Amino acid sequence: MEQRKNKYIAKKIMVLGTKGGVGKSFVAVNLAIDLFNQSKNDVILFDMDYKSAGDATILNLIPQKTVYDILPIMDKLNLDLFESLLTTHSSGIKFLPAPINSLEADYISSEQTLKIIDILAEISDYVVIDTPAYFSEDVLSILKRIDYMLIIATMDVLSIKNLKESLYTLKQLRFPRNKIILILNRANSKVGLTIEEIENNIMEEIDITIPSDRLVPLSINKGIPLIIETQKSLVGQSINKLTQIIIQGN
Repeated sequence: MEQRKNKYIAKKIMVLGTKGGVGKSFVAVNLAIDLFNQSKNDVILFDMDYKSAGDATILNLIPQKTVYDILPIMDKLNLDLFESLLTTHSSGIKFLPAPINSLEADYISSEQTLKIIDILAEISDYVVIDTPAYFSEDVLSILKRIDYMLIIATMDVLSIKNLKESLYTLKQLRFPRNKIILILNRANSKVGLTIEEIENNIMEEIDITIPSDRLVPLSINKGIPLIIETQKSLVGQSINKLTQIIIQGN
């Protein structure tokens, strides 16, 4: 492949959940595919949630190589070799999976993670990074590299509490507010909370709402991302809207 002239030209999008089970990996996978479809550019999905490794399941892939396999040859990597270690999904996106064995995650340092992201940014136009659902050392180490941070929450008090705390943490770290996209998943759930109440609580507006829909678990169980089969669904339209914000952003 032809080496890009400038480093770090890819847009890097971090997807962070306020807790487990909010749909973080679902959003990351479907966003990556929709970015590829709408932008017609190279997209890499990096599963940095080393302990969970959920993206491969959603994509219905059994990876031959994971991020753990890259570690022994980190010092020998060039762009062509690195790209050859990525898995290509049928949708067209490239994929760098988390370790299959969660115990392997303990051997991946934040410094190595940072180097991997820098290389991914040289061989792609968009890098979607699925991170752990908390501010891990890895997450904190790459904040300065990120163009957008997507924070996923759901309609429950624990998730909203964690969302508020996440926003406070990012403010203390001086992370720009205009780089944050707030996403409320399952936003039409009838659970005694309204979107207006949530916005008043966090003192911020929600940018994207994704409705609850049985199509989501169906797509995960089938191993076919929703954005491929049912793009015109309400969930698909929400992903489309998110994609456009990122493509059109500066």
